[in-house]
Amino acid sequence: MPAALSNGLRFRLEEANNFYNGGAKDISNTFASALWGLDFLDWWAAHGASGVNFHTGDKVAAGRANRSCWYATFWSSARGYDVHPIGYAIKAFNLGGHGRVEPLTISNPDGVNLTAYARREGENLFVTILNKDHGAGARTAKVTIVPPGIPAGASVIFLSAPDNHAAAKTGVTLGGASITDHGWEGQWTPLAADRTGQCALDVPATSAAIVKLSLP
Repeated sequence: MPAALSNGLRFRLEEANNFYNGGAKDISNTFASALWGLDFLDWWAAHGASGVNFHTGDKVAAGRANRSCWYATFWSSARGYDVHPIGYAIKAFNLGGHGRVEPLTISNPDGVNLTAYARREGENLFVTILNKDHGAGARTAKVTIVPPGIPAGASVIFLSAPDNHAAAKTGVTLGGASITDHGWEGQWTPLAADRTGQCALDVPATSAAIVKLSLP
């Protein structure tokens, strides 16, 4: 990457994913992979990557054999396609990953396992927040966004799993809806801003939120 960027070249990652030889069963196909995937995409976008190709397929080569692909974005089904949790990461990034990378400062005195990214496209500022706290003692992140101006409007969409369980394999939602063979019908939820333009929200443990602010 440094060699490409220092010579003014663009670069893209291919055959990326969270494990090798088709992934790790009960890990690569869980909601943990959705949070990992969204973090992975945002991190590489913030570090100059032009894109990421996730390795996928119903079966993939693992040594000398073809094995079930546990890190697959989707598997083929009799109805069409069965979208796996990491597929939700790709969709979530598509919602909040447009435009140029914006500088972001995080204050996290409580030490929540939290990461955030910002991007600007036209009048829209997108802030992606990942609360990676999980398991016993996992905490909700009480987040306040201080934008560079007073937004004309604000909304949020959440990436969640049942009971905020990192090991969930089904029931994942984005904007309150699952991705089905008929598409995705998730919704943005209005978010209030105070007189100074600050927006406060709770991001539950083991979940992610994408905030969209309309700025002048």
